[in-house]
Amino acid sequence: MRNVSEKQANRIWKLQTQIGKGLMDGTHDPEKFADSLQKFLGKKDEILQGARAILELESYRLFINSDQTMAEMIKKGKYSSFDEDINNEHFKIQHTRQHEVELELVHFRFAHYGITGIHKKIVLAHLIEEGLKPAKIVHLLFLCALYPELQRPWITALGSEWVNSKGRRLSPYLKCFDNQRELKLNWGGDGFHWKADTCFLAVRE
Repeated sequence: MRNVSEKQANRIWKLQTQIGKGLMDGTHDPEKFADSLQKFLGKKDEILQGARAILELESYRLFINSDQTMAEMIKKGKYSSFDEDINNEHFKIQHTRQHEVELELVHFRFAHYGITGIHKKIVLAHLIEEGLKPAKIVHLLFLCALYPELQRPWITALGSEWVNSKGRRLSPYLKCFDNQRELKLNWGGDGFHWKADTCFLAVRE
């Protein structure tokens, strides 16, 4: 676990400094000041959210052979149910020879108990700082097939997206409850916050 709030705190300080300097030297007229303040307030929740996040990592090493159809990989996962839009047409798989990957199951623990979700931008920023990249659907499917006992409320793979007819970007995730395992899709576009109990699957680069 590592507290990574320093970068977020620097962003707050930079914004405050820009606003204060403009007020003191007279270069900020009321309209520009209002715009700057609005930008600051608009980012406040995301900045504080990231500052309060502590990462918990759980590592898995496994061999992946993506020379299979989506239907074959889903069958091996023995899911209680799955979204029919998770198929080869919507999620293109790059076929590769068997190779070993190191996966990290990343969970954000928040120091502030009022936080109930986390924005995708914050998740991706923290993954980059940890030397990780979002896992793809093939990583999620292999992990779920090899570790059927793995039970988490939500495990998502942000590295794969499908844009539906409404223009929404959907990412695959595993939902577990009462010993049921469902493979589903969820919208993760701008303005969406993943639940605080979500685990994000990532690949160690």
